[in-house]
Amino acid sequence: MTKRPENSAFQLDLPELGSAINTDVMTSMAHSALTAMAELNGQLCERAAAFNMEWTQFLTRRFKEDMALPQHLTACKSAQEAQDIYVDFWTVALRDYQEEFVHLAQMGQHVTREAASNMQKCANLVTHEARLN
Repeated sequence: MTKRPENSAFQLDLPELGSAINTDVMTSMAHSALTAMAELNGQLCERAAAFNMEWTQFLTRRFKEDMALPQHLTACKSAQEAQDIYVDFWTVALRDYQEEFVHLAQMGQHVTREAASNMQKCANLVTHEARLN
């Protein structure tokens, strides 16, 4: 077995580049990529906060409705009235949760599309800079 040189280019199975690597070009490309990733990270944090806010507001609304159920039941004058209240409560609750999950999924899809688009822009920018140099 032959011994490989210790330089990192060979360890990555890249051809020997030697002095062909311009550190200014590499630094510029890395700076562009890191800047784009920092922007993406900021956008993702904003979207995560919006997602959490939406979910918290939904749970607050549902909690108020959940807490009103016992009061509605104690006001019932018949078993049929109590059954109707339960049926209405669960029908509305299931509809609310279904609608909220759809809304959250749409928010997630939007974030995913936006992130993929930003990653593509970042890759295009780095590729463009590499071609210029």
